[in-house]
Amino acid sequence: MLRLAQITGPQESGRTWTLIAVGLLLGLASAFFISSPLIGSMLVATIVGVAVGVKRPQWTLFLFAATLMLGEMSIGPATSVSSATALLFLVVTAIYVFLANPPLHTRSAIPVLLAGWAICLVMNAAMKPEWTLEHPRGVITFWLLALTAMAVILILRNGEWIWQLATVFSLSSAFVSLVTIYEAVTGQFNQLSVFEGASDDRAYGLSDPNYTSALLVTFMPFVLIHVLAGRSKTWRIVAMGVIGMNLAAIASTASRGGVVGVLVLGVSMSIWANAPNWDKSRENTALRRRAAIIVLLLLCGIIAVATAPQVFRDRMSTLEDWSDPAGMKDSRVGLWSDYIEVWLKSPVWGHGPGWLDPVLIGNSTQFPHNTILQLAIEVGLVGLIPYFVLSGWAFWGALRARRLFAQQGNERFSVLSGGVALSLIGFHTTAFFLSSAGHKELWVLIGMAAALHHIATSPEHSLSTAWR
Repeated sequence: MLRLAQITGPQESGRTWTLIAVGLLLGLASAFFISSPLIGSMLVATIVGVAVGVKRPQWTLFLFAATLMLGEMSIGPATSVSSATALLFLVVTAIYVFLANPPLHTRSAIPVLLAGWAICLVMNAAMKPEWTLEHPRGVITFWLLALTAMAVILILRNGEWIWQLATVFSLSSAFVSLVTIYEAVTGQFNQLSVFEGASDDRAYGLSDPNYTSALLVTFMPFVLIHVLAGRSKTWRIVAMGVIGMNLAAIASTASRGGVVGVLVLGVSMSIWANAPNWDKSRENTALRRRAAIIVLLLLCGIIAVATAPQVFRDRMSTLEDWSDPAGMKDSRVGLWSDYIEVWLKSPVWGHGPGWLDPVLIGNSTQFPHNTILQLAIEVGLVGLIPYFVLSGWAFWGALRARRLFAQQGNERFSVLSGGVALSLIGFHTTAFFLSSAGHKELWVLIGMAAALHHIATSPEHSLSTAWR
């Protein structure tokens, strides 16, 4: 990629206009200080972030990734912290592309599939013109998520920053785990009042307990890859401790979907966590590493269950009483049955993007608690099928990159690619019990999978020894 300092010729005018625009914005920010110092400060911080990010776009990506754990923390009406940093990341990436003019070709079908997803959303919006014109937020959100994945691909294609991004996710999971365990031990839940809590016996972390648990399940593979391919023994030992913290925190949330996610993820880790072994003489070593992963997860799981609060045992022991229709209606099964009837009223086109968004409908209590149903209701089969294809292709691309890196002798990136595939499994398993279609971590994972596939299949690209 070209560095901004090397830009010459016609792009010099672009730099000049950028400087002029920044100067005007700074002048506007100074005017805001008169009426609102807070708004002025935020505007100055944004301008500084853009100015720094254009030179180092990966920094805004890391900032965005670090704020994913603050999914329910807002900085304004209907605006979360992660949405603000996502917008900053998109703006910085757009300016970076304009000034640096990097090559846009990617050796992956993901960009094409993202474009197809966007086109399907256009068709869907066109079939629901009244809803879309009155509530454009839904379709705009989905478009921005697709653009986010594209921006991640663009920034990560050189391979230098993918491991750092995985480290950001690992540190985020460690921080969320610490907060969640602290709440469980002290009984002080939701002390920051970042959302409306409805329970006084479940640890929340920085979000709703179920979403906190889902985030930890999704990010856990990135902690594991540091255990398997960390730079030092100390870092690997620390990563082992973080996995134990993750499991203890998930138990503290008493999330049944999180427990299912851990079980599915544990089985998947034993299959895909290690780099593929192409050397027959090392088969015993590969088997020992796989056994070590299983033993580590079992030990951490046993400790987590043993130290879990009573509410965890109570919720895990709750079974569906099929003989009680009233209880059925209050359960997830009864809820899904109701929402299937809603979907069948418009199965092909859905009811409109954002139809279930609590910000739009003014209702924060009714959710389908199933991402597949959420998408089916909002965008119908026309949007749901491309979503499945996109997610499946990202998973396949990550596994193919895992195999290709192993054949090239790059074990670190092979393990990293397997971690992305595992993270996709963790996300979709927990998303089956949640309304997670708009959660940004999925789209970052899709971008990471495409970037890794691009690197692994590019003959002209060779990762330096420092990144192996």
